[in-house]
Amino acid sequence: MIRVRQLFLKLPVKAGPAEKQQVAKQAQELQEKVMAGEDFAQLAQAHSQDEGSKAKGGDLGLVSRGQHPPEWDQVAFALKPGTVGGAVTPQGIYLIKLEEIKEKEQVPDAQALATKRLQGEKAKNLAREAAQQARGEWSGGPVPEAAKKYGVTPKETPLIALRDPVPGLGVLPSFNQAALKLKPKEISQLLDLPDGFAVLRGVEHQPDHVPPLEKIKDQVRLTVQKEMAKKAAEQEAARLLAELKKGKSLAQVAAQAGLTVKDSDYFTRFQGFLGQAGASEATSAAFQLTAQHPYLTQPLAVKDDYYLLTFKGRRPPDQAEMHRELDRLKSQFLQQKRQMIFASWLDSERQRAKIKVYEIP
Repeated sequence: MIRVRQLFLKLPVKAGPAEKQQVAKQAQELQEKVMAGEDFAQLAQAHSQDEGSKAKGGDLGLVSRGQHPPEWDQVAFALKPGTVGGAVTPQGIYLIKLEEIKEKEQVPDAQALATKRLQGEKAKNLAREAAQQARGEWSGGPVPEAAKKYGVTPKETPLIALRDPVPGLGVLPSFNQAALKLKPKEISQLLDLPDGFAVLRGVEHQPDHVPPLEKIKDQVRLTVQKEMAKKAAEQEAARLLAELKKGKSLAQVAAQAGLTVKDSDYFTRFQGFLGQAGASEATSAAFQLTAQHPYLTQPLAVKDDYYLLTFKGRRPPDQAEMHRELDRLKSQFLQQKRQMIFASWLDSERQRAKIKVYEIP
């Protein structure tokens, strides 16, 4: 981890040799001023084109590898405290001053990680073998006696349907599917659960049936009311959208309907609209709007709510913010590649390993 300041000079899009030479000359002149004793922070405030750090004198705070382009890392992490270096990237030229080197957390020992993972896999295999053996014994004897032998307590579920949560386990579709296939006293195959293994034995099986209306009338009433309210909201949203298309402003339409207008401010696809993920229907719908087509063809439905949108403005992305997002994605991708390489190495070591297991009676 290092603490640095930077002064960024941006290259114009499709810059020619003359423009590149001009930017390089400016970077050299600024670096000479620093070497002559001028304050780097003041020069960054006056000349840097990185809006994110310019006001802070180029201060980026603590930085780790992978947050910036490789050319940037190569220079920054080779500097000594108090020295300045230049890094040339496709986006422009960076003058980098190293303020301080922080101790970085040690990477966990690969052998310790491998040992822990192999131990976990060994424990899982032993648990699978024990559960398989218990299954064979349960099929020929009472459940409590077999369970006691393996130090577990058998549990009985209430009547469950396909989508019901399992007490103590939560929603596990594979559990419910296996349970619903069982007849009374029939034993299931071994089930692989998130925290272990399970063997099921059928106790009672009831066919699907429609309960009497007297028992579910309140639930039916609430369901019908909800559907009617949703339909009414959809019709009202469609009516208001028609008013917008006649030329009324969103503020006028909202005031007549007693609704509130909210301004989303600028947002990116990464940030999403209405707090939704970038790939959501809400964000996709919002980005369809333009000055020529300021309204959607129909109200935007999000869960049980309906929204009317009107286009307000669009601006190009902030270059510094875009580069930071790209750097974050690069760092995330690099971390995923490291994990894949480690997993591949561990698998190859497992295949070559010769393991002896000593069991203590």
